[in-house]
Amino acid sequence: MPGPKAIKIEIKEHEEKILNQLKAGTHNELHIKQRSEIILLSRENKSNSEISKKVGLNRESVIKWRKRYAESKEELEKAEEETPKKLRGTIEKILSDAPRSGTPSTFTDEQIA
Repeated sequence: MPGPKAIKIEIKEHEEKILNQLKAGTHNELHIKQRSEIILLSRENKSNSEISKKVGLNRESVIKWRKRYAESKEELEKAEEETPKKLRGTIEKILSDAPRSGTPSTFTDEQIA
């Protein structure tokens, strides 16, 4: 029995160019390269399982990044309207990890100063 249908991703020409640069860049972090490749493969209507095998991540991660990118469509369109330079930063922000809470600071600001 097949699982739920994968989220369809549509990207514009400018987005595709930036995603290809992020995927191929030698100084980009591995997670940004993998996530860029997920989005590019998603555009080709590949299944989540196919993509997970290709990029070396589990299927749940592929689903998560497809969903996050699809939900950010308005943010991407707004960035592209303002300036193309802002679009790259927006894509990098979308493909980056969300902030985590972490452990509270042990020292106060006064102690550090």
